[in-house]
Amino acid sequence: MKTDVYQIAQTPVLIRAAQPEPETIYLDPTAQDIYIGGSDVTGTTGVALTKSVLTPIFIRGGQTLYAITKTGTHPLICLCESP
Repeated sequence: MKTDVYQIAQTPVLIRAAQPEPETIYLDPTAQDIYIGGSDVTGTTGVALTKSVLTPIFIRGGQTLYAITKTGTHPLICLCESP
């Protein structure tokens, strides 16, 4: 496993590039207004993450995951399998 920290802003940030196999990653947002989804994610269409709650996310093989904020720039911690 490895830990990455992403600075999430008001434009979509790639959190997990497509992998050949399905996997579960764990996200720990440091702010209340971080949303995840596809490359077209917005603060309206994305799935909201809860601040300081470790959230498991299952990603199918070949899929990507992006994050965005409604305001400012906030860190998002991601725990995932090593490539």
